[in-house]
Amino acid sequence: MRRGTTSAAYFLDNHHGDGIVALTGKGLAGDNKALTEAQPRRFCLPAYIAAKGWVALRLDVGKVDWDEVRESLLGSYVLIAPKRLAKQVKSEA
Repeated sequence: MRRGTTSAAYFLDNHHGDGIVALTGKGLAGDNKALTEAQPRRFCLPAYIAAKGWVALRLDVGKVDWDEVRESLLGSYVLIAPKRLAKQVKSEA
């Protein structure tokens, strides 16, 4: 039985007046903190969901690397999707 659905990513645009434009996705445990510590200008911890492994890739600083955006979206989807669908995405990537 499925308990509900969640999105694989969220687009943030000045969420709660923070001035940040970002794509937020699910990551592996601890990766979100490591990314934000290593590259605080490019990554930030999104309110409410950072504790569950989510990280925000900022789109409002510097040139957007669309390959990185694609990789972030696919990686998040694979972590959120049902196993059968995640397996299909992995085999096509």
